Amino acid sequence: MSGSARERFDCVVIGSGINGLAAATVLARAERRVLVCEAGERLGGTAAAEEFHPGYRTVGVHHDAALLRPIVTRALDLEHHGLSLRPNPAPTVLAGEGGARLVLHADVDRTREGIAAHSKADAERYGAWRRSLDRYRPLVERLLDAAPSDPFDASPSEWGALARTGLSLRLLGSRDMTELLRILPMSLFDWLGEWFQTDLLAAGLGASGLEGTWMGPRSAGSVFTWFAHELSRGPEAVGGPAAVARALLSAARSAGVFLCTDAEVRRVEVDGGAVRGVELADGANIACEAVAAACGPRRALLDLLPPTALSPEEADAAASIRCRAGIAKLDVALAGPLELAGADGPPVERLCTAESLDTLERAFDALKYRRPAERPWLDVRVPSHADPSLAPPGHHVLSILVHNAPAEVEGGWDEARRAELATRALDGLGVHAPTLAERVVATRCTTPDQLARRHRLDGGHLHQAERSIDQALFLRPDADCGRYATPVAGLFLCGSGSHPGGPASGACGLLGARALLASRQG
Repeated sequence: MSGSARERFDCVVIGSGINGLAAATVLARAERRVLVCEAGERLGGTAAAEEFHPGYRTVGVHHDAALLRPIVTRALDLEHHGLSLRPNPAPTVLAGEGGARLVLHADVDRTREGIAAHSKADAERYGAWRRSLDRYRPLVERLLDAAPSDPFDASPSEWGALARTGLSLRLLGSRDMTELLRILPMSLFDWLGEWFQTDLLAAGLGASGLEGTWMGPRSAGSVFTWFAHELSRGPEAVGGPAAVARALLSAARSAGVFLCTDAEVRRVEVDGGAVRGVELADGANIACEAVAAACGPRRALLDLLPPTALSPEEADAAASIRCRAGIAKLDVALAGPLELAGADGPPVERLCTAESLDTLERAFDALKYRRPAERPWLDVRVPSHADPSLAPPGHHVLSILVHNAPAEVEGGWDEARRAELATRALDGLGVHAPTLAERVVATRCTTPDQLARRHRLDGGHLHQAERSIDQALFLRPDADCGRYATPVAGLFLCGSGSHPGGPASGACGLLGARALLASRQG
C-alpha cells in the first residue's frame, strides 16, 4: 500500500504469523473489516516457507508442529482448509556421549523398553512420571485455552471460569495438588533428579522446557516453563508451522481478510487515549478503531505508540519486559537422509543432542556472558520425511535450533562468526551421524540479530518475550497488558508475547481477538 489515501478498516492486524492470522480470521468471522499488515515480502511471518537453497525449502524459522493448540484447529476448522494432523509425533532420538542412544516414543511401554537398557529403575519410574503428568494435563490445558482472568477485577463470566479452574485444581486431590504447587517453582535439575538417574534421559526430557527462556536446568522456576511448553503439545501438523500458516491463510481469505505484504506499520495513531488508525512506512494512512498487534509487545508499546500515549509508569513496565534471545536457526540441505551411527529402524525425524543436565547448564553459562556455547545443544528436525516436497527426490532438509546463541556478542555477529557457529553445530551433530559432512549440500545460519531485523522480533526472541513465572498467565507480557488489552483503548496484544505464548500456538491470536471483540460489545 502506498500514497496518502486514507482507507478505513474496522481493525488492523500487525503481523501475519500464525497468531496474527488466527486473530484476523476470528475478527473477520465476526463481520469486521480486517486488514493484515505484513512488513516482509512473505505472508506467514516466522512460519513462512522459504527456499534457502535451490530446491530446498524450510518449514519456517521455528519447526515444532505440535504446539498449535487444538482449540485453534477446531475453532477455525483448519483441517477443512488443508491442514493434515498426525496424532502421534515422530519419536525423538536422544543422542548422548560415546554413542549412547535413547528413543522417546508416544507409546510409554516402547519408551520404557529402551530406558531399561540403561536403567531398570528409571524404566519403572518413567511410567509413574508419565502418569503423574497425565493427571496434571487437564488443568494445564484449561489454563492454556482460556483468556487469563484477573481475580481482583473479574466479570461474572470470568468468575465462572475461575471457579472451574479452581475445581480442576481441587479435583487433583490434596496430594497431587500439593505436589504440583511444590514442584512448579523448582529447577528442572532438582525435579528430574528426584525421578531419574540416567543423565541422557533427564536431559532429553528437560531440554524442551528451556526453549524461549533465559534459564538453565538449575534455574528456579524452570519446571514451570517446562509444564507450559510440554503440556501444551498436541497433534503434529504435517509440513510444520508453514503448513499451519497455509491453512490459516486459506481460512483468513475465506473469511474476507485483506492481506498486504511489504506493509510495515510505522506508527499507531492515537487520539484521546484511543486508537484512530495506523501509518505505514511508505506514508499510507489507514483509519481504524482497533489494532491487534501480533508483533512483539515491546515494539507495539514502545516503538509504535506516540511517546505520550503511555504514562511514565506504563512505559517503564513495558520497557521491563524481558526478551533476551538465545537461539540461532540452522537450515541444512542434505543429499540423502540423516543417518545415525549403528542405527536401525525408521529414519530419524527428531533428534536432541542434550547429553546431560550439566551440559545444558554449561551452554547457559556461555549465554549469560554473551558468548555462543562451545558445545551447543541441538534440537533437530527432518521435516522432509513427512513432507517430501521440501527437497529434491532422495534429498532432505534439516531444521536445527542451535542452543545457546545470544543476540549480542562481543564485536557483533558477522559472517565469520555465523560460519563458526554453524561449524560447531554440524561438528556436534556429525559425532552421531558420520555421513553428515559428505552429504551437506548447503547451509544457512540465522543468528538472533538477523531474526530481529528480518522478522521484527523483539530482541531476536522467537517467543517475543521470555517464558518465566513472572511473565506468564495474566502477567504475560506484564501486569498492565496480561489480558490482551493495553492502556490505549483499541490496542490489543495478540502475538506470542501474550498468553499462553508460543510462536506456533495460534491461541494467543484467537484469545486476543476474542478479548478485542468482547471489549467492543461491552
